[in-house]
Amino acid sequence: SSLHTRLAFELACLLTSFCPSEFHTKFPTAVARMSDQVLGFSVLILSVLGFAYYTAWVLITPFAEEDHFIQTLFPPRGYAVLIPAYAGVLLCTMVAGFIGLVMLRSSKQASKQA
Repeated sequence: SSLHTRLAFELACLLTSFCPSEFHTKFPTAVARMSDQVLGFSVLILSVLGFAYYTAWVLITPFAEEDHFIQTLFPPRGYAVLIPAYAGVLLCTMVAGFIGLVMLRSSKQASKQA
């Protein structure tokens, strides 16, 4: 009966955003797991939509005429190269900065131990 109740509450929380208060006290790990699943599903959907939009932007707009209505749905084509390039430079800068920060902290800890 407890398993049946838990599954019913999990299904209710998954299908709707309504979670009864007693569910949180009875099954705290299930709530955390479900919120992770909802977050993962949301990220997946956003990624697929973003990829579809970018692919349509790069592959469809070059073949559409300049005055076609589909051109109004997308930014200028030059940004299709600039945005990923800037994002890549920003990502590399952040990764290099993180690695540098870790190296500085580890060298300070090593000098304190010596």
